[in-house]
Amino acid sequence: MQMLLLKLNDFCMTHIEIENRLKTYYQLIELKRLIRKGWQQKQIKNPESVADHTFGVLVLSLLFGKNTNYNFETLLLTALLHDFGESVIGDITPADNISKEEKYVLEKNAMIKIFAELDDSCDVIKLWEDCNNRTTKEGRFIAELDKLEMILQAKQYENEQEISFDDYCQQAENTIKDDLLKNIIGLIKSKKHLANAQQSSDNQKE
Repeated sequence: MQMLLLKLNDFCMTHIEIENRLKTYYQLIELKRLIRKGWQQKQIKNPESVADHTFGVLVLSLLFGKNTNYNFETLLLTALLHDFGESVIGDITPADNISKEEKYVLEKNAMIKIFAELDDSCDVIKLWEDCNNRTTKEGRFIAELDKLEMILQAKQYENEQEISFDDYCQQAENTIKDDLLKNIIGLIKSKKHLANAQQSSDNQKE
């Protein structure tokens, strides 16, 4: 216990630094209340929040990013922060008629604003840029996991609410190039994973 306290005492922050980080925290947890607009536009009942989606991408990163040629820590960090900018600008969809270039600028400025008063802001923004521009293999992988998570969520909504997202999913699928993720999509399309999930759920109930 003494060693633990010593290590904690070695890591000091001023009151201003603490306040700045808490301010950032309160900004980012707005994502828990921000509903994914695309699902709203599709008239989904009880659609997920942006934070729900982020958690899904994190889980996929954990399950499919470890023991690969990717930097695992970078994957997790990028998955966590890839939608942080939406806490400021909201969830922009194609229906908003905002170009990809304009959306990028809005989101980058939001990231700069969110982390302006933190010392490690450059590292966070660099990871976000890598994901959006797909300039690193980790950034590309998370960008594609982002699409995969959307497909998985769409299939769940299809199963629960009897609505078709075939066109929606095909557009997302066309952006995925990673062989592992393409194989996962093949499994999804065969619907075997749904049967396996149902069997697992039934086994737990017995």
